[in-house]
Amino acid sequence: MRSPLLGGRSAPLQLSLLLALSACAQVVSQGGFPEVKGLLSARGVSDGVDWQDQREATPEADTAVRDLLSRELTVDGAVQVALLKNPSFQATYEDLGVALADLVQAGLLRNPTFTGAILFGGVSPTYDFDVVQNFLDALLIPARKRITGAQFEQARLRVAGEVFALAQQVRATFYRLQGAEQLVAILEVVLAAEQASLEFAQDLNAAGNLSDLQLANEQAVFEDVRAGLLRAKAATVEPREELRELLGLASAGLGWSTAASLPGLPPHDPELERVLALATDSRLELAAAAKEETVLAETLETARFWRYLGGIDVGAETHREQGENNWVSGGNLSLEVPIFDQRQAELLRLESQLRRSERRTQALEDQVAAEVRRSYGKLASSRELAEHYQRSLLPARRRVVAQSQEFYNFMLLGGFDLLAAKRTEIEGYSEYVGAVQEYWISRSELERAVGTRLPVEGTPALAMGELTIPGVEQQHHGGH
Repeated sequence: MRSPLLGGRSAPLQLSLLLALSACAQVVSQGGFPEVKGLLSARGVSDGVDWQDQREATPEADTAVRDLLSRELTVDGAVQVALLKNPSFQATYEDLGVALADLVQAGLLRNPTFTGAILFGGVSPTYDFDVVQNFLDALLIPARKRITGAQFEQARLRVAGEVFALAQQVRATFYRLQGAEQLVAILEVVLAAEQASLEFAQDLNAAGNLSDLQLANEQAVFEDVRAGLLRAKAATVEPREELRELLGLASAGLGWSTAASLPGLPPHDPELERVLALATDSRLELAAAAKEETVLAETLETARFWRYLGGIDVGAETHREQGENNWVSGGNLSLEVPIFDQRQAELLRLESQLRRSERRTQALEDQVAAEVRRSYGKLASSRELAEHYQRSLLPARRRVVAQSQEFYNFMLLGGFDLLAAKRTEIEGYSEYVGAVQEYWISRSELERAVGTRLPVEGTPALAMGELTIPGVEQQHHGGH
């Protein structure tokens, strides 16, 4: 028996319907990673490594990570390692796949419904077959694709924003670790100076030129400095492990060493007004919020346009009566009459969602402006403090050391006084390092609030001067 669905006068209609359904089922794979990478590259995120689609570990990615870790790790290198290895980055990328699936689904027709019936009770059975397709579903495909396309763009903006925020977190943590390790190096010099001072005091005490009380005071100062060094070493543990986690190396067993010195202060920072304007144009969360408004407005417009048109089912049917070999085929149409439900509730919900989205966008704009102002204030304060150390306090302490050295050479000042002056100068450098460290952390936070890297021109290396111990001769001058 020939197939009733492909027989008779309905065959061309049914065959064309099957071909259309087959074409709709072909899914063209699209990404979103190149667009995300473009958004981030435009905002200064390091893109020296091909990181845009690292959903699965690859030998190339592992090789690139090992190469970066084999050298002295810089802040840009740390961001690149995180882009390749951090599982949170990779999980964020998968949001693009979810949004892409919705976009592909929006372009597909729903599957047709096939119904068949065989009725017994006469000389021969009665056969009924029909296939039905929702016609309204096909009419709504262009609108659905526009809406889900906007949702996909929103997902790209949101993913890029989250990746940028994670990259800035890597930068801030790197500066915390770098500054903490540099402080340890400075305190080691201070401890060496105190060691020299203590040994000098012990020699004087042995010669009878220094009392036991004075020697005990020198011993207490030495132990206090050593305790400070131990605290500074302990303070490097948390940022190092936090950075290790951000780099995706918590379970990798790979080590690295950070660059030895923080960068110095750049010549100037951009003005607050320029930074605020830059945040309006660059903050990806604002762009994603605006795209959400577009999605809801498009959805509301579509719902209003089709509100009085209910479901429409179009199909083909074939039938054979009892005792006859003749098949009768034709089409059928089923219409939903929207008498009671005219999508009033759906329209009310969409209108509320749109107004809510608009208010949230306004609130986000205020929040971004407040974040920028707070971060800019911290940046300005940390710059002012660092410049005070650089221009005033450190030069003053260097002059004290130089004059103390001259007085010591002319036997007008004791060795303890010279060592104390040098120790004070070195401690000033440690405070200067802390101020510069706070500047770069605040700058990373400001860049996260703005949504893009801020231009840096001619950043010098951090000038630390001569962190050495003065030449105090063991042939001391009497009781000095």
